Amino acid sequence: MKGRLQSVFRLARPLFSADVEYPDEFASEVHSDWGWFPALALWSGVTIVVAAAAAEANRREFSFASAMFYASIAALIFPIACRMVWPGVPRAERIATILLAAVGLFCLRLIHEPISFVDHDAFLHWATANDIMRTGKLFTPNPLLPISPVYPGLEIIATALSELTTLSIFVCGQLLMFVCRMIFVICLFLFYERLSGSSRVGSLGVLVYMGASSFAFFDTTFSYGSLALLFMVIALLVDNRMGKTASWRCFSIVALPVLGGLAVTHHLTAFITAFLLTGMAAFEVARRKSTRSFGHVIAMPVAALIFSFGWSVWTGNPSEDYLGPVFGHAISEASRFLSFEGGRIPFVAEDGTTAPLWLRVTTVLSVVLLCAGLATSFFRALARAGVPVLWDKFPTDWRGFLKWDSSRLVILTLVTFAYPISIMLRMTRAGWEIGNRIGPFAFLGVGIVVAIGIVTFWQKDSRSRLRSGLIGTAMTIIVIGGIFSGSGNYILGSPRYRVSADSASVEPMAISAATWTRQWLGTRNRFFSDRTNRLLLAAYGGQQVVTLLYDKQDLGDVEFSPKFGPLEREAIREASVDYFLLDFRLTEQLPLMGFYFDPGPVYREPPDPQVLFKFNNVAGISRVFDNGYQSIINVAQARDSTDAP
Repeated sequence: MKGRLQSVFRLARPLFSADVEYPDEFASEVHSDWGWFPALALWSGVTIVVAAAAAEANRREFSFASAMFYASIAALIFPIACRMVWPGVPRAERIATILLAAVGLFCLRLIHEPISFVDHDAFLHWATANDIMRTGKLFTPNPLLPISPVYPGLEIIATALSELTTLSIFVCGQLLMFVCRMIFVICLFLFYERLSGSSRVGSLGVLVYMGASSFAFFDTTFSYGSLALLFMVIALLVDNRMGKTASWRCFSIVALPVLGGLAVTHHLTAFITAFLLTGMAAFEVARRKSTRSFGHVIAMPVAALIFSFGWSVWTGNPSEDYLGPVFGHAISEASRFLSFEGGRIPFVAEDGTTAPLWLRVTTVLSVVLLCAGLATSFFRALARAGVPVLWDKFPTDWRGFLKWDSSRLVILTLVTFAYPISIMLRMTRAGWEIGNRIGPFAFLGVGIVVAIGIVTFWQKDSRSRLRSGLIGTAMTIIVIGGIFSGSGNYILGSPRYRVSADSASVEPMAISAATWTRQWLGTRNRFFSDRTNRLLLAAYGGQQVVTLLYDKQDLGDVEFSPKFGPLEREAIREASVDYFLLDFRLTEQLPLMGFYFDPGPVYREPPDPQVLFKFNNVAGISRVFDNGYQSIINVAQARDSTDAP
């Protein structure tokens, strides 16, 4: 066994070695020295303590908590950014320092949910993991996210860790996400370094990538997309190696398992990875004059296409049913937005809550800085890839345009066009989520392109502290703007309960009610409730919740209808509902997400409390639980009854 492990490590070693050709201006980077890392590590620890104190201040409703929290993030990123901009920093220090930034941002996740899951998407996959633990089988239907059991890569690893260590799914999930984040950052650094031939560009590219709206929080959530991003960047790194030193053993031992794992983990990431690899291979084929060694060029994209689309077809094409309507609505709203027929008001939630002015300014400034970086770096990145543009002599015929040195860098530079598209989608209600999820892929190009611009234009090899401080400030703004645009001002949680506000709606009383159902009603009862309580019922109560996505039944109209009549009785009969969990707090506030149950028309005023009291006067409906704010009613007898109410 030991010999086999050593063989595997020897095969994987070329992926992580530093055998890149450094230009003269980067020669000093090769020497090993820890430099500022110890001091930065100590300082980062202080900033995390301040962030934790800000979270506690927010819980106690101090007005300065939000500013204090974001100031701690700025204090974490600014010195790291200044150090990464500086020329001549040793490679080892760059790697350690960029990992330090990743650890610091991940600690914000632990501050956000220290003892249990609170984010919406984490509950979706927690329910799938619980089903695997309960049944010992895969593909158990999950009404909260029907496509989750079909892509169970994340849950397989988490449940295996839980069984081996006897730790909870929450603890195993956090450990898994931490390990994924660290390996992701290292692999992304190596990928950027190999493309550019510079550890300086590699570290700056990773730091710019941290400005993606999903990096700090969404991509560290216990979600299949978080694990899939790791598989994607490993696949890109292996593909880069395959294009230079053909190694079929490396392909079979490293690449195939990674691509297979990606295909069964997340649909969208698998498809995008396949398209990226295909585009890189197509550009490489067009660039080369000889047809020799084409097998090593196309091996990765062919395998990626077979795995991703093969798994989707074998499982019945669930991605088409899931992603089709989402992209359709997003494109429709985006076209309306471009026609000035409507859109989403930036920084204003559906319940009318407005973000603080300083955060709005910071977020807009981060977008402006990124656009300025792309505008001044786009052609420089192409020139770095060997494309004859701008500084080179233009070719005399079209064949001259097919001469470049790095097809992968060309593709990543073109990928930056996805960034303005993501911004446009975020200006719409239906497209906001799509725009946010495009971010990790768009920033693959944005990161290295902006980094090349910094090294070749903005900073060059200047040792001016003022210039490095200004660039460090800009990068700090980019990271803070990305965090806020992706998570809003609710990353600290809310000191008070908010309706339909995801993590701000998860609180002990609702968890206690969901746990009560498991203890006294048993599991697998069919429940209907609002967006937040159904998450808790599925995760803590083990109940079978009714959703529009899975059951094609919207019982929100039944719950909010003024009376209980034949139409309402028929609706609960068709959905085979056993219980309703009624939360009277829904009548006190507008929903932050715009809807109380499933995505649909935006509510402009809360419902009348009397609509929930109507069930008290219906024969056959009995109240089995009441904690003052929440009631659980048994509708099974009324559902099966044919008598008039």
